[in-house]
Amino acid sequence: MKKFFLLLTLIICSYFSFAQLPSNVLVGYHENWRTLKLSQVNSNYNVICLAFALPSSGTSYNMQYSLPAGYTSISQMTTDIDALHAQGKKVLLSIGGATAYIYLNNTTERDAFVTSVNNIMAAYSYKIDGIDLDLEKNINTGQNSMAFGSTWTMSAPAAAQTHMINAVKSIMSNYQTQTSKKMLLTAAPEAVYLLGALSSWQIVNANGGAFLPILDGLRTEIDCLHMQLYNAGGSGGGIIAWNGTVYYDDGTIAFALAMNESMIKGFTLLSGKGTFASFPASKLAMGFPATSAPNAAGTGYVTPTNVCNAARYFKGEIAKPAGCTYTMTAAYPTLKGLMTWSINEDSYLSYPFVGAYTCAFSSTAAPVANFNKSLTTACVGQTVTFTDASTNTPNAWSWNFGSGASTATASTQGAHSISYSTTGTKTIALTATNGGGSNATSQTISVVAASGNAGAITGNTSVCQTSSQTYSISPVSGATTYTWTVPSGSTITAGQGTTAITVTMGSTAGNITVSPISNCGNGTAATLAVSTAGGSAPLVEGFETSVPPSNWTLNNADNGTTWSRTTAAFATGTASAKMTFFGYTANLGTKDELQTQAISFVGKTSHTLTFKHAYAWMDRTGTANDRRDSLRILVSTDCGNTWTQLFYKGGNTLSTLTSGAGQQAAFTPTSGQWVSNNIDLSAYDGQSGVIIKFVAINRNGNNLYLDDININGTTTVAPIADFSANKTTVCAGGTVVFTDASSNAPTNYSWDFGAGASPATAAGVGPHTVTYSTSGTPTVTLVVSNISGSNTNTKTNYISVDPLPSAVGAISGGASVCEGATGNVFTISSVSNASDYTWTVPSGSTITAGMGSTSITVTFGSTAGDITITPSNACGNGTAAILPIALTNSVAPTIFIAATDTTICSGQQVDFTANTTNGGLTPTYVWKINGTPSGSNTATFSTSLLNDQDVVSAELTSSEVCSSANPAISNNVKIEVLSAPSSPSLISGNTSVMQGDVGELYSTSMQNGITYNWNYSGTGVINGSGNSITLDFDVNDLGGDLTVNATNSCGTSAPSAITIAVNPLTTAVQTNENAGSAKVYPNPFNESALAEFTLAKSEIFSVKIIDAQGRLIKNYGNVSFAAGKNIFPLDVDVESGIYFIQFVGAENEFKLSAVKIK
Repeated sequence: MKKFFLLLTLIICSYFSFAQLPSNVLVGYHENWRTLKLSQVNSNYNVICLAFALPSSGTSYNMQYSLPAGYTSISQMTTDIDALHAQGKKVLLSIGGATAYIYLNNTTERDAFVTSVNNIMAAYSYKIDGIDLDLEKNINTGQNSMAFGSTWTMSAPAAAQTHMINAVKSIMSNYQTQTSKKMLLTAAPEAVYLLGALSSWQIVNANGGAFLPILDGLRTEIDCLHMQLYNAGGSGGGIIAWNGTVYYDDGTIAFALAMNESMIKGFTLLSGKGTFASFPASKLAMGFPATSAPNAAGTGYVTPTNVCNAARYFKGEIAKPAGCTYTMTAAYPTLKGLMTWSINEDSYLSYPFVGAYTCAFSSTAAPVANFNKSLTTACVGQTVTFTDASTNTPNAWSWNFGSGASTATASTQGAHSISYSTTGTKTIALTATNGGGSNATSQTISVVAASGNAGAITGNTSVCQTSSQTYSISPVSGATTYTWTVPSGSTITAGQGTTAITVTMGSTAGNITVSPISNCGNGTAATLAVSTAGGSAPLVEGFETSVPPSNWTLNNADNGTTWSRTTAAFATGTASAKMTFFGYTANLGTKDELQTQAISFVGKTSHTLTFKHAYAWMDRTGTANDRRDSLRILVSTDCGNTWTQLFYKGGNTLSTLTSGAGQQAAFTPTSGQWVSNNIDLSAYDGQSGVIIKFVAINRNGNNLYLDDININGTTTVAPIADFSANKTTVCAGGTVVFTDASSNAPTNYSWDFGAGASPATAAGVGPHTVTYSTSGTPTVTLVVSNISGSNTNTKTNYISVDPLPSAVGAISGGASVCEGATGNVFTISSVSNASDYTWTVPSGSTITAGMGSTSITVTFGSTAGDITITPSNACGNGTAAILPIALTNSVAPTIFIAATDTTICSGQQVDFTANTTNGGLTPTYVWKINGTPSGSNTATFSTSLLNDQDVVSAELTSSEVCSSANPAISNNVKIEVLSAPSSPSLISGNTSVMQGDVGELYSTSMQNGITYNWNYSGTGVINGSGNSITLDFDVNDLGGDLTVNATNSCGTSAPSAITIAVNPLTTAVQTNENAGSAKVYPNPFNESALAEFTLAKSEIFSVKIIDAQGRLIKNYGNVSFAAGKNIFPLDVDVESGIYFIQFVGAENEFKLSAVKIK
């Protein structure tokens, strides 16, 4: 037994675990004939009814649903439904509407209805959460889905009502089987189909109460009933509320309150139809039109303010709204929510009905998840702060910070400070939840590492002015960009920011540098010294290591055979440069060039070029077949822009064989087949950039060799020391490149770079790259010498090494501030060596003054975060200081005042109470009468000095630290002061009647706010109240006085009175004396009776039988009677009681009474 009970409990829990609507609902109808995708619906709508599923043509039961405008496939729509589900929202299929006639006449139609709805659910993969019943009258055909006849009762519904109940239960059962979830069920009946059961006329003529048996049969299954409080004002004189006496028209707060409280109260239906038991407030939502537009509803529009007031008064949160004529008997705080027709109408006016909902249920609207992040790109190990920015007051949070996070998840609001140990794109997810539902969102950040160090730079170190050069490095791990610098006068024409640049060289030597850059730290730079003048003579080259040698240039115009290094032949050493003309049959006339670097001829004289070559031309045994190649030597002093020929030989003049001979075999010289050459270059003494070019010209001959190239001059004067630096001001830790500018061809160099330099000294011409680690003004010295002497150049305090700023001290200023606060000042003490200060503030906050100084003024936004200050100078940044800022949300105080009564008697005390939010611990109150302060600083105010139409209000000044809209202004309460009523005016009505007369009307003038007290001293029944009544006279009444007085809360008036004479039944009331005596016999009668009377002359009478309540029992129409005695049979089958037979003719009128017994 215990096991069974546990199993049953688990089944029930499973069944209902998915059957939950949000704790407070905003139900809206989504019109499928208008374009508004579900993804575009305002996020406050948490129950969306798809309008409508309609019967197919010619049936009242085969349901179909058309894909809404804007969608081209069901999958598109179910994707949007999935997104709504992720936000905790529900989507239902609404069945019916104002253009549908849905009626299940028999079980066959019932089963077809069930199948068609199940098919719709299946077509949408059971993503739709349930159904909504909206059974109405078809406005096009007049057929009414609620026309169940007049014989139904609560205990015995009509067949069609029973079919609908069973059909819904069957659909729900199938849904449970398919999904293991309870299907949601809601209904939107018109008011007359519920409360119309309290009107006999509406039961007969307007299907009054016809939905009640269906609602009662589905009482357990239904999740929400949202009665249509519109299009109801004309249903037979309005709808009767639970009290049975007061009628209300739609479009008012009173109507909404009375109709919904009637459902909670329960009531007895008229015409013997049974009793409707109380319906819970927790399943009720109030249904209003979204707008006053005709498309929203014909009648019943209520302003958003009044919708809010109606719901809040219904829940007991506020006093009765001004102008409301209905007083609640209790408060119902569990009211489920609001419903509107329709979402589309609401969207056209920017969702005013959503405003009514958020006003009435602001604390339980589903949250909209959102958060702020302090960084979008972070370094490994760097802290990122995530701050909740969700709206609609969530009370639960679920965070996931992504891979590599120092804290993987969190379940508190935060803020949360997170660091990451790995690089990559991190996805941060937040789900915010409250009683209204859940909502999820996500954002990403990028986590990167610090850059590695740069490798060696590849490229020429000795170049010509205006030449285009390429320099590159291998990619560096972690670097996001690369910063290149080039010597003064040179220009980067392409590639800045990448691993390779193209440079147009200037006339100044210096360094090519590249720094790998990352937001998380820069790598060590690489440097390559570049000279634009070349080295000084001598230049000695034996091609022992490569062709072309370092800093030489090889020009191979046809990309074919060209100069190469060979060890097969050489004049001295182990290698030479070889131009293979043997077998080079292609591209006759092609020139292959070996070009030296630029060489300085400054400081020496009598420069010469010496070299050795070996060559044999191709001897083909006949002069016509000989192949004779040539060698040209050219010189340039303008970096190769123009050239001058120094040497030209070819064929037998170039040959180094005996007598200039040639040979047929491929030529490889022996040691004795080399020739020395000497070219005078003294014409170029004093030039700073001399370039020599060796040009081999192809004639498909034989091989040419070069070796032992030597360019040199004679030293004649001592050198003069001089040097330059690429910069004379540098930051501590920075580098300076020193370049020799000495003249007269020094051969030895000795450098001293001064204090703090690394290296401290150097030998050689350079350029030299030096790092200065400490601040100061070091002195730099260069000593140069050659065989003619030496010279020293000392430049005192030549380099200025500047320090970085010192670390920042603590930031002073409030660390806890209000959202939106202005004028907040934050300061630091001045920082040594700082020339500028950079401040940052949390996202959304603004620095209004002081940026760049030691003090700033801040206006805060809505996001917490850090205030940081970083000191800087030309050398970079000092250590920053951080002040975390906690933001307190600004709250707006509100005040609503309620009075014990707003309609009073003169001198009566009225007590006022202030209901407030966000007032703080010590709020200040100012009570006012007609705008003038009155009363004390308390939450209550009492006075007995109010006059008619006085207006009482109050102001609330909040003591909350963070408050906005201070002070808050309350609602106005207008007071009506009444006097005791005056006597009613003279009573109007018949003062002479007959015994048994019913429905005689008596009235007096109307006074507003008055209760009328009627009294009749005779024997009769007073019907109704107010200034107009009807009086039913007893058949034995002998007459009496009818009095009425007026009463209000301030007193009772003196009565007004009339005396009524009641004529006996035995006397016919005649307009002349021509009618004889009249009687009914037998009287009392059992089965039948006869009316007998005598007429002086013939006459036509209208003959009717009425009962004691004045209701018509039978109408005989016009009957002709002759002069003399007449007998008229009364052939009517009636219940026991008193009846009256009325004879009304043109000249005579009389009434007879009869008593029926059984």
